[in-house]
Amino acid sequence: MSVSVLDIQLESVDRAVAIDVGTSLLQNDPDSPFHSVVDDQDMIDERCLLILADIEGPELRTTARVGFCTVRVCDEFVELYRFYVAPHFRRLGIARKTLALLSEYVSNEGFTDFYIEATKKEALEFWVVAAEDFAVFPAGHMKWRLSFAPEDLQSREQS
Repeated sequence: MSVSVLDIQLESVDRAVAIDVGTSLLQNDPDSPFHSVVDDQDMIDERCLLILADIEGPELRTTARVGFCTVRVCDEFVELYRFYVAPHFRRLGIARKTLALLSEYVSNEGFTDFYIEATKKEALEFWVVAAEDFAVFPAGHMKWRLSFAPEDLQSREQS
């Protein structure tokens, strides 16, 4: 029996708690591309959401905080600034399920899309797989807009 993810939730907790949990996850991953969970820029509404997964495997059933995503919310757009899943929880479909939840979160903010930036080849390969359920549009050098607007998804399917 392999490990499987039964459920995923985005957990909105106190900012300090989210940063502590995210920092702890990063400290256990020497290969992480991130040095911090947030940048703490005063001009930007930067929110950190924890990824909570219900996981089942051989002799194991647990709910754990397995990653985080940091979003920047502006008047005109939302940017998925950091997206992190701890190494031992990767390749279980967590990213794809989390992106679906993130689209609900962004929708509640009044948006139908969000932006990402992938500056490394590995990141781009990750996003190609993780964003399969979105319409993806170039938005500048190494930047993309992931849309979950019905008209964008419909036009993508017709292409």
